[in-house]
Amino acid sequence: MRLTFQYPVYPTKTQETTLLGWFDHLCELQNSARHDRLVAYETEGVFVSLSDQQTLLTQAREKYDDFRAVPQDFQNHTLRRTDKAFAAFRKRCKNGDAQKGYPRHKKRVRSLTWSLRKYSKVVRKKTKDTDKFHQVDPKNTSQTCSCCGQKSPEKLSLSVKTFSCQSCGLSMDRDHNAAINILLRAACAHRGERWVTDLYEARNMNEARDAGLENARQLLLFDELLTSPSL
Repeated sequence: MRLTFQYPVYPTKTQETTLLGWFDHLCELQNSARHDRLVAYETEGVFVSLSDQQTLLTQAREKYDDFRAVPQDFQNHTLRRTDKAFAAFRKRCKNGDAQKGYPRHKKRVRSLTWSLRKYSKVVRKKTKDTDKFHQVDPKNTSQTCSCCGQKSPEKLSLSVKTFSCQSCGLSMDRDHNAAINILLRAACAHRGERWVTDLYEARNMNEARDAGLENARQLLLFDELLTSPSL
């Protein structure tokens, strides 16, 4: 049985109105980008690049309030999504596929995509107590056991949803396992400690000490964290 976690978030009326306005704007932006590429190809026989459209977006944000009202990350992602669709279309044309699949006119936009860097900046800005915000490196957090610290001998593909440790036998949802590892790293940052990457190769504290790792006690951070009043 696969364990999943769902956290529903409901916006206020004001937030809902703002989000719907963003969706409409991004839908118009995507259709405009599609139309510009179509006209340029049919009239001049050239392909409009992503950088060209991003330059036009920057100019539009300087002139129009409705463009500035929408986060630029959302707008750039919309242009990148359009560019990706046209790149796939050109590839199908080059391969001589029977169905070219020209990018369609969009009736609505259903999702928003924000970069992790931008999201982190917003969270840091909204966090009143900056001492409690720690941005950590997520590298290998889904490839490492949150119980014993042993890294998977083989790189796990994205299709693998359950993490199974060959060392201690831990088996749990892969995202849940990665979240615990991120929590451990944040705990190290909160205590002023440095996370030692080599700990991934140590199965327990004794092996870590034998390897000469000074911060071997970090392997038990999660157990201490459960009873610590500081976090």
